[in-house]
Amino acid sequence: MTMTIAIFNTEARKAVPVVRSLGAAGHRLISFGFERISVAAYSRYISKNIYLTGFDADRIERELSERNVEVIFPLEDPSIDFFGRNADRFRRYLIIMPPHEAFSIFADKGLTMKFARERGVTIPETHIPDSLEDAERFFRSAPAYPLVIKPRKSTGSIGLKVVRNPEEGIKQYRAIAERFTLPLIQEYVPPGGRTVGAEFLFYGGEEIMSFSHERIREYPVGSGPSTYCKDYRKDDAKTEARKLFAGLSYAGFAMVEFKEHPGSKKLYLMEVNPRPWGSITLPISVGLDFPLEALKIFADPKQYRMDPARSRYDTSVDHYMRWFLPGDLLSILFDRRMPALMKLRELFRRYENTAYQICSRRDPKPALMMAVKLMLNAFNIRYIRKYVLRKW
Repeated sequence: MTMTIAIFNTEARKAVPVVRSLGAAGHRLISFGFERISVAAYSRYISKNIYLTGFDADRIERELSERNVEVIFPLEDPSIDFFGRNADRFRRYLIIMPPHEAFSIFADKGLTMKFARERGVTIPETHIPDSLEDAERFFRSAPAYPLVIKPRKSTGSIGLKVVRNPEEGIKQYRAIAERFTLPLIQEYVPPGGRTVGAEFLFYGGEEIMSFSHERIREYPVGSGPSTYCKDYRKDDAKTEARKLFAGLSYAGFAMVEFKEHPGSKKLYLMEVNPRPWGSITLPISVGLDFPLEALKIFADPKQYRMDPARSRYDTSVDHYMRWFLPGDLLSILFDRRMPALMKLRELFRRYENTAYQICSRRDPKPALMMAVKLMLNAFNIRYIRKYVLRKW
């Protein structure tokens, strides 16, 4: 059955594979973006693009009604939070998102760490200050450095800072706290270990699909989201992640990120993203179509049956995903550990068994508009700070 679906946050790169998944299945898609150029809005599968300057509930309700929308598919935390807080107002729509209580736990890294500790999940030693004075006392008495300052609510590496002594810690904490209220302070897990994501689709507390990926390259280098990654077939990350959802009656998407300690090989929880994740192209490309399965089970949970073939994929070869422009390009260029000749090789070599997140011959406009967007913002300091330098 064809449905009319409103995709919120089509400015996000993850929106491109979600749009292609649902559009290829024959559904009518309406784009709701918060930037003038929302890359996914130029997909061949989008029938109408609506630009929003903010969360004006009256306008959103009017646009949804006029477009005969049946399903709302929010992709980023602010949109999920908006519809969660306004659930009664939008109850006539099918909204693909987690229960608001569970979302609130995982959208706040401080609450996530407390929750994970109670569930027996391994986390870095974490201090959650209740005041600036408390944070400063902690930096002065901390038994070991470096430490990590991490905003409780942010995406990617924005606001994250590694500090190496009390003076630097206090200075950076004050600066970050002006933008992000009372960030948490964590033990630094040194580089050298794997970064692994365990991804899930749940409904009514039941696990519908799962997948794992391992990060190969990222941007910003050392702390950012994946720009090049591969499937990860060990079960350790999934097993640890499942502890977080037991008994929660969770529904929707979740990506649980772990970082491996290079010495102990133990996986430490970094964060939980209670929404579709950036590398969702990878499982879709191997046949695990998370967006389409989510729509099916949310739309008709009583009749839904998972075909076992849709939850498995060919594990005889490695599968890769690449976010080339601008993510992997920047990762290669700014990686100080990579020799110049290796940079050239990585830029121009042929990537086998690789799904590209935005580039597609069958749907070329999103990649074209990404290039246009980058050119238009080449001298936009605010854009460069946020998307290239990952600063706020």
